Amino acid sequence: VTAKRYQIFYDLMASSGVNVPFPKFHLRQSNHLEAIFT
Repeated sequence: VTAKRYQIFYDLMASSGVNVPFPKFHLRQSNHLEAIFT
């Protein structure tokens, strides 16, 4: 699974107001959610 996919997933979850943290990823919320590798 690529980081891009997680980014899209987080964007969709953010639109629903839901945040589910995934291992190896840090959530940084600015204008939109970004999935960054640790």
